[in-house]
Amino acid sequence: MKIVVVGAGGIGACLIKFLAEEHHDITVIDKSPKAIETITDRYEVNGICGSGASYSVLRKAGMEAVDVFFAVTSSDEANIMACMIARELGAAHTVARVCEREYARDAAIFREKAGIDYIVNPELAVADEIMRLLQMPLAINLQSFMGGNVSLAELNITEHHPMAGLSLSELHDKFGISMLVATVTRGKKAFVPRGNFVLQPNDKISVLAQRTKMEKLLEQLHYVKRKVKRVMMVGCGIVGLYLAEKLRATDMNLKIVEFDRERCEELERLLPDVSIAYAEEVDEQILAEEGMAQYDACVSLTDSDANNLVVSMFALSLGVPKIITKVLNSGYASVLGKVELTNTVSPYEISANSILRYIRVLNNTEHARQLQKLYHMADNQVEVLELSADRFSKFGVRLMDKDFNLRPDTLVAAIIRNGKVQIPDGKSIIEPGDEVIVVSTADISIGCLDDILQVS
Repeated sequence: MKIVVVGAGGIGACLIKFLAEEHHDITVIDKSPKAIETITDRYEVNGICGSGASYSVLRKAGMEAVDVFFAVTSSDEANIMACMIARELGAAHTVARVCEREYARDAAIFREKAGIDYIVNPELAVADEIMRLLQMPLAINLQSFMGGNVSLAELNITEHHPMAGLSLSELHDKFGISMLVATVTRGKKAFVPRGNFVLQPNDKISVLAQRTKMEKLLEQLHYVKRKVKRVMMVGCGIVGLYLAEKLRATDMNLKIVEFDRERCEELERLLPDVSIAYAEEVDEQILAEEGMAQYDACVSLTDSDANNLVVSMFALSLGVPKIITKVLNSGYASVLGKVELTNTVSPYEISANSILRYIRVLNNTEHARQLQKLYHMADNQVEVLELSADRFSKFGVRLMDKDFNLRPDTLVAAIIRNGKVQIPDGKSIIEPGDEVIVVSTADISIGCLDDILQVS
């Protein structure tokens, strides 16, 4: 597909990385010569230095041949204007980043009046993800698939972990639960393991099971924690405000610590029933005096990854049961990922995943309904996809049969049929109407079920 991306900042760079790996024809537009130089040196993409909301610049990019146009700069107004011009010049589909609350409320109007096909709101998406994490009484990251019927948990195997030293084939006998270890990350490499694979300390694994069975497994592994009642939010920008509004609709008690006095005054007007505390700087003594140790959860949302790391590690030292950290630099996410009590959320990756799913649906118009969900993990080495089996060339063929010819490093991880979940084995088959979870570490772009097969 021919794609134009306006904005080579955080979201743009993350999106370009994913799109370049799928070998699209990409042109990047940004006002910064340095940003263009960096992105074109790193990936095989074309670069144009200039404003993405400029009629002449967009004409230069050849909008009449563009399949998808993305405007993901930090300015909502520029993104909306850029999409309107791109549509007028002939772009087939337009996508805009819109994050301000006032504009987000008018998303339907922008779609209708400005011809914007898809609106992505990174800040709202992050707030939704944090809210999901706060409502789970767990100390780990748990993803839901197939309408909540299937759960995927990411676990760190420590030295004394009950799974350490066991082969995958021994897990069922040990725990009495039907589950599947979909991926293992050892060191920096992620891969799909076989049944004789033995888990070792420092492995990071993803386990997939039916929701009710996953709950029993996590109880046996002692991951279930108490329900979150009290939340301390450190830093409150746009994400924080979205999250605060969501928390006010629950029975959770919220306290905000903010480092900008004017922002504190604004928050007191917008959130009159929320406790707001001002602090001059990120300081452990101040956070302790504000009673951080008494809270069930700490959510660190400052504009600095370094500050968020400091806050989260201090919360960990105080024994705060649940810690959620906004990160922009994947290096910080890797550091916190080694600590099982912490969850990291990235506006860039959440938005890029959402947009990538949109691209794959457009790229598979014949199978447009198949890709329901796309999730990246293991430093983006692994994709977990939820696919609907409306069409498939191998209906009724057993997974173990040579004729099924599944791609290497790709796994059919779960099948749901008539509301019942099965963890498949070699005798399993896919039938019309099934919902299928696929896990892949292969360098392929999966948009429909036929993409999981080797091309003969």
